[in-house]
Amino acid sequence: MKPLYQYPFTPKHFSVGSHRLSYVDEGNGPTVVMVHGNPSWSYLYRNLIARLQKNIAA
Repeated sequence: MKPLYQYPFTPKHFSVGSHRLSYVDEGNGPTVVMVHGNPSWSYLYRNLIARLQKNIAA
């Protein structure tokens, strides 16, 4: 899948039983867990992820 230009992150995946879950792992530093509801997806957090990347790098 080609990334959206507004969503420059490459999702990663893992399985739990018969369920496949996706996550984004970007930047360095402390882990931040953001959970969205259904039917939304991590696209809602794209700007926050980018800002967190910049703040951790600074």
